[in-house]
Amino acid sequence: MATLSLSIQSERTFLRQLHKYYDGLHNFAQQHFKTVINNIKSKNNNRQNIMNITVSIDGTWKRRGHVSNYGIVYIIDVQSGLCIDYEVMSLLCEVCNFKKSKLSPSQFTNWYKKHQLFCPKNYDGTSKSMEKEGTVRLFQRSIVNVLRYTHMLCDGDASAFEAIKHYYVKQSQQQQVHLKSDTSTSTKEQSDLKHGEIEDHDVEEEQEEEYDAGVEEEQEEEHDDVEEEQKYQSVDSSNNLIVIKEDCINHVSKRVMKYLLEMKRQKTRRVSFSKEVSTSKKQLSKQQLLDDNKRWGGGPGRMTNNMMKKLSNGYGLAVRQASALAAGKEVNEALDIMQQFTRAAFYHYLKTKDGNKEEQHQYCPKTSNTWCFYHQQKMLSSRNNTNIRKKNDRNFLDPIFRDILQPLIDKLTSKELLRRCLRGITQNSNESLNSIVWSILSKSKHHGYRSVRGCAALAAMYFNS
Repeated sequence: MATLSLSIQSERTFLRQLHKYYDGLHNFAQQHFKTVINNIKSKNNNRQNIMNITVSIDGTWKRRGHVSNYGIVYIIDVQSGLCIDYEVMSLLCEVCNFKKSKLSPSQFTNWYKKHQLFCPKNYDGTSKSMEKEGTVRLFQRSIVNVLRYTHMLCDGDASAFEAIKHYYVKQSQQQQVHLKSDTSTSTKEQSDLKHGEIEDHDVEEEQEEEYDAGVEEEQEEEHDDVEEEQKYQSVDSSNNLIVIKEDCINHVSKRVMKYLLEMKRQKTRRVSFSKEVSTSKKQLSKQQLLDDNKRWGGGPGRMTNNMMKKLSNGYGLAVRQASALAAGKEVNEALDIMQQFTRAAFYHYLKTKDGNKEEQHQYCPKTSNTWCFYHQQKMLSSRNNTNIRKKNDRNFLDPIFRDILQPLIDKLTSKELLRRCLRGITQNSNESLNSIVWSILSKSKHHGYRSVRGCAALAAMYFNS
Protein backbone atom coordinates (compact mmCIF):
# COMPACT_ATOMS: atom_id res chain seq x y z
CA MET A 1 0.00 0.00 0.00
CA ALA A 2 2.88 2.38 0.78
CA THR A 3 4.49 1.83 -2.65
CA LEU A 4 1.18 2.80 -4.28
CA SER A 5 1.02 5.95 -2.14
CA LEU A 6 -2.25 4.77 -0.61
CA SER A 7 -3.11 5.14 3.05
CA ILE A 8 -3.99 2.02 5.00
CA GLN A 9 -7.61 1.97 6.08
CA SER A 10 -8.16 1.87 9.82
CA GLU A 11 -10.06 -0.97 11.45
CA ARG A 12 -12.88 1.32 12.55
CA THR A 13 -13.39 2.65 9.02
CA PHE A 14 -13.28 -0.85 7.57
CA LEU A 15 -15.92 -2.12 10.01
CA ARG A 16 -18.14 0.88 9.29
CA GLN A 17 -18.05 0.11 5.56
CA LEU A 18 -18.60 -3.59 6.23
CA HIS A 19 -21.68 -2.90 8.35
CA LYS A 20 -23.08 -0.66 5.60
CA TYR A 21 -22.61 -3.57 3.21
CA TYR A 22 -24.49 -5.92 5.56
CA ASP A 23 -27.32 -3.41 5.99
CA GLY A 24 -27.54 -3.03 2.22
CA LEU A 25 -27.85 -6.81 1.85
CA HIS A 26 -30.74 -6.85 4.33
CA ASN A 27 -32.58 -4.02 2.55
CA PHE A 28 -32.03 -5.60 -0.85
CA ALA A 29 -33.35 -8.93 0.46
CA GLN A 30 -36.63 -7.27 1.49
CA GLN A 31 -37.12 -6.02 -2.07
CA HIS A 32 -36.19 -9.47 -3.36
CA PHE A 33 -38.86 -11.10 -1.17
CA LYS A 34 -41.51 -8.70 -2.52
CA THR A 35 -40.61 -9.74 -6.06
CA VAL A 36 -40.76 -13.43 -5.13
CA ILE A 37 -44.18 -13.01 -3.47
CA ASN A 38 -45.55 -11.12 -6.48
CA ASN A 39 -44.34 -13.90 -8.79
CA ILE A 40 -46.01 -16.53 -6.60
CA LYS A 41 -49.28 -14.60 -6.59
CA SER A 42 -49.20 -13.98 -10.35
CA LYS A 43 -48.63 -17.68 -11.07
CA ASN A 44 -51.75 -18.45 -9.03
CA ASN A 45 -53.73 -15.56 -10.63
CA ASN A 46 -54.25 -13.95 -7.24
CA ARG A 47 -52.64 -10.51 -7.27
CA GLN A 48 -55.24 -8.49 -5.34
CA ASN A 49 -56.70 -10.78 -2.65
CA ILE A 50 -54.96 -12.38 0.31
CA MET A 51 -53.50 -15.70 -0.83
CA ASN A 52 -53.51 -18.84 1.34
CA ILE A 53 -50.26 -20.81 1.19
CA THR A 54 -48.45 -23.63 2.98
CA VAL A 55 -45.15 -22.66 4.58
CA SER A 56 -42.24 -24.48 6.18
CA ILE A 57 -40.68 -22.80 9.22
CA ASP A 58 -37.44 -23.75 10.96
CA GLY A 59 -34.99 -22.01 13.25
CA THR A 60 -31.21 -22.13 13.37
CA TRP A 61 -28.76 -20.79 15.95
CA LYS A 62 -25.35 -19.13 15.75
CA ARG A 63 -23.94 -21.38 18.44
CA ARG A 64 -24.51 -25.08 18.94
CA GLY A 65 -26.84 -25.87 21.81
CA HIS A 66 -29.47 -23.68 23.42
CA VAL A 67 -27.06 -20.97 24.64
CA SER A 68 -26.79 -18.86 21.49
CA ASN A 69 -27.08 -15.06 21.44
CA TYR A 70 -28.32 -15.03 17.84
CA GLY A 71 -30.93 -17.07 16.04
CA ILE A 72 -32.50 -17.02 12.56
CA VAL A 73 -36.00 -18.20 11.63
CA TYR A 74 -36.63 -18.80 7.92
CA ILE A 75 -40.00 -19.26 6.24
CA ILE A 76 -40.24 -21.08 2.88
CA ASP A 77 -43.20 -21.45 0.55
CA VAL A 78 -43.72 -25.21 0.15
CA GLN A 79 -45.23 -25.05 -3.34
CA SER A 80 -42.51 -22.94 -4.96
CA GLY A 81 -39.69 -23.94 -2.60
CA LEU A 82 -38.54 -20.31 -2.25
CA CYS A 83 -37.69 -18.36 0.89
CA ILE A 84 -40.15 -15.48 1.36
CA ASP A 85 -39.11 -14.00 4.72
CA TYR A 86 -36.80 -14.38 7.70
CA GLU A 87 -36.35 -12.98 11.20
CA VAL A 88 -33.05 -12.55 13.07
CA MET A 89 -33.28 -12.69 16.86
CA SER A 90 -30.65 -11.11 19.10
CA LEU A 91 -30.13 -11.37 22.85
CA LEU A 92 -27.01 -9.22 22.89
CA CYS A 93 -25.98 -5.62 22.26
CA GLU A 94 -22.25 -5.15 22.70
CA VAL A 95 -22.51 -1.35 22.69
CA CYS A 96 -25.03 -1.44 25.56
CA ASN A 97 -22.76 -3.71 27.60
CA PHE A 98 -19.79 -1.40 26.99
CA LYS A 99 -21.73 1.76 27.92
CA LYS A 100 -23.11 0.17 31.10
CA SER A 101 -19.58 -0.37 32.35
CA LYS A 102 -18.54 3.23 31.55
CA LEU A 103 -21.61 5.33 32.41
CA SER A 104 -23.65 5.85 35.54
CA PRO A 105 -27.26 4.55 35.58
CA SER A 106 -28.73 8.01 34.92
CA GLN A 107 -26.24 8.72 32.13
CA PHE A 108 -26.91 5.32 30.58
CA THR A 109 -30.69 5.95 30.64
CA ASN A 110 -30.27 9.25 28.80
CA TRP A 111 -27.90 7.66 26.30
CA TYR A 112 -30.17 4.66 25.72
CA LYS A 113 -33.11 6.88 24.69
CA LYS A 114 -31.15 7.84 21.58
CA HIS A 115 -29.66 4.38 21.08
CA GLN A 116 -32.93 2.46 21.48
CA LEU A 117 -33.96 2.92 17.84
CA PHE A 118 -30.69 1.36 16.64
CA CYS A 119 -30.14 -1.22 19.39
CA PRO A 120 -29.64 -4.71 17.88
CA LYS A 121 -31.05 -6.41 20.97
CA ASN A 122 -34.61 -7.18 19.83
CA TYR A 123 -35.55 -10.07 22.10
CA ASP A 124 -35.62 -10.91 25.82
CA GLY A 125 -35.95 -14.60 26.62
CA THR A 126 -34.21 -17.93 26.27
CA SER A 127 -32.35 -19.06 23.18
CA LYS A 128 -34.64 -22.07 22.87
CA SER A 129 -37.75 -19.89 22.54
CA MET A 130 -36.24 -17.79 19.74
CA GLU A 131 -37.95 -19.98 17.15
CA LYS A 132 -41.33 -19.42 18.80
CA GLU A 133 -40.97 -15.62 18.93
CA GLY A 134 -39.56 -15.46 15.41
CA THR A 135 -42.50 -17.47 14.08
CA VAL A 136 -44.96 -15.05 15.70
CA ARG A 137 -43.23 -12.07 14.08
CA LEU A 138 -43.23 -13.74 10.67
CA PHE A 139 -46.97 -14.39 10.93
CA GLN A 140 -47.55 -10.77 11.92
CA ARG A 141 -45.88 -9.67 8.67
CA SER A 142 -47.86 -12.13 6.54
CA ILE A 143 -50.90 -9.86 6.10
CA VAL A 144 -48.59 -6.97 5.15
CA ASN A 145 -47.27 -9.24 2.38
CA VAL A 146 -50.90 -10.04 1.37
CA LEU A 147 -50.46 -13.68 2.39
CA ARG A 148 -52.08 -16.00 4.90
CA TYR A 149 -50.12 -19.01 6.16
CA THR A 150 -52.95 -21.54 6.50
CA HIS A 151 -50.73 -24.65 6.78
CA MET A 152 -47.49 -24.75 8.74
CA LEU A 153 -44.88 -27.47 8.29
CA CYS A 154 -42.72 -27.85 11.39
CA ASP A 155 -40.29 -30.29 12.96
CA GLY A 156 -42.41 -31.22 15.98
CA ASP A 157 -41.81 -28.07 18.06
CA ALA A 158 -45.27 -27.63 19.58
CA SER A 159 -44.53 -24.29 21.28
CA ALA A 160 -44.06 -22.41 17.99
CA PHE A 161 -47.26 -23.84 16.50
CA GLU A 162 -49.38 -23.20 19.59
CA ALA A 163 -48.24 -19.57 19.60
CA ILE A 164 -49.68 -18.90 16.11
CA LYS A 165 -52.46 -21.49 15.84
CA HIS A 166 -55.26 -18.95 16.49
CA TYR A 167 -53.41 -15.85 15.26
CA TYR A 168 -55.68 -15.14 12.28
CA VAL A 169 -58.81 -15.87 14.36
CA LYS A 170 -57.80 -13.26 16.95
CA GLN A 171 -56.93 -10.78 14.24
CA SER A 172 -60.35 -11.27 12.59
CA GLN A 173 -62.11 -10.77 15.93
CA GLN A 174 -60.18 -7.55 16.55
CA GLN A 175 -61.21 -6.25 13.12
CA GLN A 176 -64.87 -7.05 13.83
CA VAL A 177 -64.72 -5.23 17.17
CA HIS A 178 -63.13 -2.23 15.46
CA LEU A 179 -65.85 -2.18 12.78
CA LYS A 180 -68.60 -2.42 15.41
CA SER A 181 -67.14 0.52 17.34
CA ASP A 182 -67.04 2.60 14.14
CA THR A 183 -70.66 1.76 13.26
CA SER A 184 -71.86 2.48 16.81
CA THR A 185 -70.29 5.95 16.78
CA SER A 186 -71.84 6.74 13.38
CA THR A 187 -75.32 5.58 14.48
CA LYS A 188 -75.04 7.66 17.64
CA GLU A 189 -74.34 10.79 15.60
CA GLN A 190 -77.30 10.06 13.33
CA SER A 191 -79.63 9.54 16.29
CA ASP A 192 -78.59 12.89 17.79
CA LEU A 193 -79.44 14.64 14.53
CA LYS A 194 -82.89 13.03 14.31
CA HIS A 195 -83.77 13.58 17.97
CA GLY A 196 -85.51 16.90 17.30
CA GLU A 197 -87.75 15.46 14.56
CA ILE A 198 -89.44 12.77 16.67
CA GLU A 199 -91.86 15.05 18.63
CA ASP A 200 -94.35 15.45 15.71
CA HIS A 201 -95.01 11.72 15.26
CA ASP A 202 -96.91 10.89 18.49
CA VAL A 203 -100.30 10.58 16.77
CA GLU A 204 -98.97 8.30 14.05
CA GLU A 205 -97.38 5.97 16.61
CA GLU A 206 -100.71 5.44 18.41
CA GLN A 207 -102.35 4.39 15.15
CA GLU A 208 -99.60 1.96 14.32
CA GLU A 209 -99.48 0.21 17.73
CA GLU A 210 -102.12 -2.38 16.81
CA TYR A 211 -100.34 -3.23 13.57
CA ASP A 212 -96.90 -3.45 15.21
CA ALA A 213 -98.13 -5.83 17.91
CA GLY A 214 -99.05 -8.42 15.29
CA VAL A 215 -95.84 -8.04 13.32
CA GLU A 216 -93.45 -8.12 16.30
CA GLU A 217 -93.68 -11.88 16.80
CA GLU A 218 -92.79 -12.61 13.16
CA GLN A 219 -89.89 -10.15 13.28
CA GLU A 220 -88.52 -11.68 16.49
CA GLU A 221 -88.57 -15.17 14.97
CA GLU A 222 -86.82 -13.93 11.82
CA HIS A 223 -84.27 -12.05 13.95
CA ASP A 224 -83.50 -15.19 15.99
CA ASP A 225 -83.01 -17.21 12.79
CA VAL A 226 -80.65 -14.57 11.37
CA GLU A 227 -78.65 -14.42 14.62
CA GLU A 228 -78.30 -18.20 14.70
CA GLU A 229 -77.22 -18.28 11.05
CA GLN A 230 -74.66 -15.52 11.66
CA LYS A 231 -73.37 -17.43 14.67
CA TYR A 232 -72.76 -20.57 12.63
CA GLN A 233 -71.18 -18.54 9.82
CA SER A 234 -68.79 -16.89 12.29
CA VAL A 235 -67.84 -20.29 13.72
CA ASP A 236 -67.18 -21.67 10.22
CA SER A 237 -65.09 -18.64 9.25
CA SER A 238 -63.05 -18.84 12.46
CA ASN A 239 -62.41 -22.55 11.87
CA ASN A 240 -61.16 -21.72 8.38
CA LEU A 241 -58.71 -19.23 9.87
CA ILE A 242 -57.13 -21.73 12.29
CA VAL A 243 -53.59 -22.63 11.18
CA ILE A 244 -53.24 -26.35 10.39
CA LYS A 245 -50.09 -28.16 11.46
CA GLU A 246 -48.21 -30.58 9.22
CA ASP A 247 -45.22 -32.68 10.27
CA CYS A 248 -41.97 -33.34 8.44
CA ILE A 249 -41.90 -37.08 7.72
CA ASN A 250 -38.13 -37.20 8.30
CA HIS A 251 -38.54 -35.92 11.86
CA VAL A 252 -41.49 -38.25 12.49
CA SER A 253 -39.51 -41.32 11.40
CA LYS A 254 -36.71 -40.37 13.82
CA ARG A 255 -39.11 -40.81 16.73
CA VAL A 256 -38.91 -44.60 16.35
CA MET A 257 -35.17 -44.69 16.98
CA LYS A 258 -35.47 -42.13 19.77
CA TYR A 259 -38.08 -44.26 21.56
CA LEU A 260 -36.09 -47.48 21.07
CA LEU A 261 -32.89 -45.93 22.43
CA GLU A 262 -34.76 -44.64 25.48
CA MET A 263 -36.27 -48.10 26.08
CA LYS A 264 -32.84 -49.67 25.66
CA ARG A 265 -31.42 -47.39 28.36
CA GLN A 266 -34.24 -48.33 30.71
CA LYS A 267 -34.17 -52.08 30.04
CA THR A 268 -30.39 -52.53 30.11
CA ARG A 269 -29.67 -50.83 33.43
CA ARG A 270 -27.66 -52.85 35.87
CA VAL A 271 -29.57 -53.95 38.97
CA SER A 272 -27.68 -54.05 42.26
CA PHE A 273 -28.06 -56.98 44.65
CA SER A 274 -26.26 -58.19 47.76
CA LYS A 275 -24.50 -61.53 48.09
CA GLU A 276 -23.22 -63.10 51.30
CA VAL A 277 -19.53 -63.86 51.21
CA SER A 278 -18.45 -65.77 54.36
CA THR A 279 -19.54 -63.42 57.17
CA SER A 280 -20.08 -60.21 55.16
CA LYS A 281 -22.42 -59.03 52.42
CA LYS A 282 -20.99 -57.91 49.12
CA GLN A 283 -22.85 -55.53 46.80
CA LEU A 284 -22.89 -56.77 43.21
CA SER A 285 -24.76 -55.76 40.06
CA LYS A 286 -26.22 -57.62 37.11
CA GLN A 287 -27.94 -56.65 33.90
CA GLN A 288 -31.69 -56.20 34.05
CA LEU A 289 -33.86 -58.91 32.46
CA LEU A 290 -37.21 -58.58 30.71
CA ASP A 291 -40.38 -60.37 31.82
CA ASP A 292 -39.40 -63.48 29.84
CA ASN A 293 -36.13 -63.71 31.87
CA LYS A 294 -34.02 -62.79 28.85
CA ARG A 295 -31.93 -59.77 28.04
CA TRP A 296 -32.99 -56.87 25.84
CA GLY A 297 -30.56 -57.76 23.04
CA GLY A 298 -27.66 -59.97 22.15
CA GLY A 299 -29.25 -62.99 20.47
CA PRO A 300 -31.86 -64.34 18.06
CA GLY A 301 -35.30 -62.82 18.60
CA ARG A 302 -33.91 -59.95 20.67
CA MET A 303 -33.70 -56.21 19.97
CA THR A 304 -30.32 -55.69 18.35
CA ASN A 305 -29.01 -52.42 16.90
CA ASN A 306 -29.62 -53.79 13.41
CA MET A 307 -33.26 -54.52 14.26
CA MET A 308 -33.70 -51.01 15.67
CA LYS A 309 -32.49 -49.57 12.35
CA LYS A 310 -34.87 -51.87 10.46
CA LEU A 311 -37.88 -50.67 12.44
CA SER A 312 -36.92 -47.00 12.08
CA ASN A 313 -36.17 -47.17 8.36
CA GLY A 314 -39.20 -49.36 7.70
CA TYR A 315 -41.55 -46.89 9.35
CA GLY A 316 -40.12 -43.95 7.40
CA LEU A 317 -40.38 -45.88 4.13
CA ALA A 318 -43.97 -46.89 4.93
CA VAL A 319 -44.99 -43.26 5.49
CA ARG A 320 -43.41 -42.19 2.19
CA GLN A 321 -44.95 -45.01 0.15
CA ALA A 322 -48.37 -44.60 1.74
CA SER A 323 -48.43 -40.82 1.20
CA ALA A 324 -47.62 -41.38 -2.49
CA LEU A 325 -50.37 -44.01 -2.87
CA ALA A 326 -52.89 -41.93 -0.93
CA ALA A 327 -52.49 -38.88 -3.19
CA GLY A 328 -55.80 -37.90 -4.77
CA LYS A 329 -57.92 -40.08 -2.50
CA GLU A 330 -60.42 -39.04 0.14
CA VAL A 331 -59.02 -38.28 3.59
CA ASN A 332 -60.53 -41.31 5.38
CA GLU A 333 -59.42 -43.71 2.65
CA ALA A 334 -55.94 -42.18 2.58
CA LEU A 335 -55.62 -42.46 6.37
CA ASP A 336 -56.65 -46.14 6.26
CA ILE A 337 -53.92 -46.82 3.70
CA MET A 338 -51.28 -45.02 5.78
CA GLN A 339 -52.36 -46.77 8.96
CA GLN A 340 -52.12 -50.20 7.33
CA PHE A 341 -48.67 -49.48 5.88
CA THR A 342 -47.25 -48.12 9.13
CA ARG A 343 -48.65 -50.97 11.22
CA ALA A 344 -47.17 -53.49 8.79
CA ALA A 345 -43.73 -51.89 9.32
CA PHE A 346 -43.90 -52.88 13.02
CA TYR A 347 -46.03 -56.03 13.28
CA HIS A 348 -44.16 -57.77 10.45
CA TYR A 349 -41.21 -58.24 12.83
CA LEU A 350 -43.19 -59.12 15.98
CA LYS A 351 -44.09 -62.75 16.66
CA THR A 352 -47.34 -63.56 18.46
CA LYS A 353 -47.53 -65.55 21.69
CA ASP A 354 -49.25 -68.49 19.99
CA GLY A 355 -47.08 -68.33 16.85
CA ASN A 356 -49.98 -67.30 14.60
CA LYS A 357 -48.31 -66.05 11.42
CA GLU A 358 -51.58 -64.88 9.89
CA GLU A 359 -52.04 -62.49 12.79
CA GLN A 360 -48.40 -61.43 12.62
CA HIS A 361 -48.61 -60.52 8.91
CA GLN A 362 -52.23 -59.33 8.79
CA TYR A 363 -51.23 -55.77 7.86
CA CYS A 364 -48.57 -56.72 5.30
CA PRO A 365 -49.49 -56.10 1.63
CA LYS A 366 -51.01 -59.14 -0.07
CA THR A 367 -50.35 -58.05 -3.66
CA SER A 368 -48.25 -59.91 -6.22
CA ASN A 369 -45.27 -57.59 -5.69
CA THR A 370 -45.42 -57.67 -1.88
CA TRP A 371 -42.24 -57.26 0.14
CA CYS A 372 -43.52 -59.60 2.87
CA PHE A 373 -41.76 -62.98 2.60
CA TYR A 374 -44.66 -64.82 4.26
CA HIS A 375 -47.21 -63.70 1.66
CA GLN A 376 -44.73 -64.33 -1.16
CA GLN A 377 -44.35 -67.97 -0.12
CA LYS A 378 -48.09 -68.26 0.43
CA MET A 379 -48.75 -67.21 -3.17
CA LEU A 380 -46.11 -69.62 -4.48
CA SER A 381 -47.67 -72.51 -2.55
CA SER A 382 -51.11 -71.67 -3.98
CA ARG A 383 -49.58 -71.96 -7.48
CA ASN A 384 -47.95 -75.34 -6.64
CA ASN A 385 -44.52 -73.83 -7.11
CA THR A 386 -41.63 -76.02 -5.96
CA ASN A 387 -39.25 -73.09 -5.26
CA ILE A 388 -40.62 -72.53 -1.76
CA ARG A 389 -38.14 -71.53 0.94
CA LYS A 390 -38.77 -71.15 4.65
CA LYS A 391 -38.03 -67.91 6.41
CA ASN A 392 -35.88 -68.19 9.48
CA ASP A 393 -37.83 -67.06 12.55
CA ARG A 394 -34.57 -65.82 14.06
CA ASN A 395 -35.13 -62.58 12.09
CA PHE A 396 -38.32 -61.81 14.05
CA LEU A 397 -38.63 -60.43 17.57
CA ASP A 398 -39.92 -62.46 20.50
CA PRO A 399 -43.55 -61.93 21.63
CA ILE A 400 -42.43 -59.94 24.69
CA PHE A 401 -41.58 -57.01 22.41
CA ARG A 402 -45.20 -56.71 21.31
CA ASP A 403 -46.10 -55.46 24.78
CA ILE A 404 -43.01 -53.23 24.98
CA LEU A 405 -43.56 -51.56 21.60
CA GLN A 406 -47.36 -51.32 21.77
CA PRO A 407 -47.41 -47.71 23.16
CA LEU A 408 -45.03 -46.65 20.38
CA ILE A 409 -47.12 -48.39 17.70
CA ASP A 410 -50.37 -46.85 18.94
CA LYS A 411 -48.84 -43.37 18.96
CA LEU A 412 -47.07 -43.47 15.59
CA THR A 413 -49.94 -45.18 13.74
CA SER A 414 -52.71 -42.96 15.09
CA LYS A 415 -54.79 -41.17 12.47
CA GLU A 416 -54.26 -37.87 14.25
CA LEU A 417 -50.51 -38.05 13.56
CA LEU A 418 -50.82 -39.61 10.10
CA ARG A 419 -53.21 -36.85 9.03
CA ARG A 420 -50.32 -34.40 9.46
CA CYS A 421 -48.11 -36.57 7.23
CA LEU A 422 -50.59 -37.13 4.39
CA ARG A 423 -48.72 -35.00 1.86
CA GLY A 424 -45.33 -36.50 2.72
CA ILE A 425 -43.56 -33.12 2.97
CA THR A 426 -40.06 -32.72 4.39
CA GLN A 427 -38.04 -29.79 5.74
CA ASN A 428 -35.03 -30.58 3.57
CA SER A 429 -35.24 -27.13 1.98
CA ASN A 430 -34.98 -25.45 5.39
CA GLU A 431 -32.05 -27.63 6.39
CA SER A 432 -30.33 -26.75 3.12
CA LEU A 433 -30.87 -23.03 3.70
CA ASN A 434 -29.54 -23.28 7.26
CA SER A 435 -26.38 -24.98 6.03
CA ILE A 436 -25.82 -22.17 3.50
CA VAL A 437 -25.88 -19.56 6.27
CA TRP A 438 -23.24 -21.24 8.38
CA SER A 439 -21.05 -22.01 5.38
CA ILE A 440 -20.85 -18.24 4.85
CA LEU A 441 -20.60 -17.39 8.55
CA SER A 442 -18.55 -19.73 10.71
CA LYS A 443 -20.11 -20.87 13.99
CA SER A 444 -16.70 -21.14 15.60
CA LYS A 445 -15.93 -17.40 15.28
CA HIS A 446 -17.53 -14.37 16.88
CA HIS A 447 -19.85 -12.20 14.78
CA GLY A 448 -22.25 -9.40 15.66
CA TYR A 449 -25.92 -8.89 14.92
CA ARG A 450 -25.44 -6.96 11.68
CA SER A 451 -23.08 -9.62 10.36
CA VAL A 452 -25.57 -12.39 11.13
CA ARG A 453 -28.44 -10.44 9.58
CA GLY A 454 -26.46 -9.61 6.44
CA CYS A 455 -25.37 -13.21 5.93
CA ALA A 456 -28.93 -14.41 6.55
CA ALA A 457 -30.08 -12.13 3.72
CA LEU A 458 -27.26 -13.26 1.42
CA ALA A 459 -28.02 -16.94 2.10
CA ALA A 460 -31.74 -16.46 1.38
CA MET A 461 -31.08 -14.76 -1.97
CA TYR A 462 -28.48 -17.36 -2.93
CA PHE A 463 -30.93 -20.13 -1.99
CA ASN A 464 -33.70 -18.61 -4.15
CA SER A 465 -31.37 -18.24 -7.11
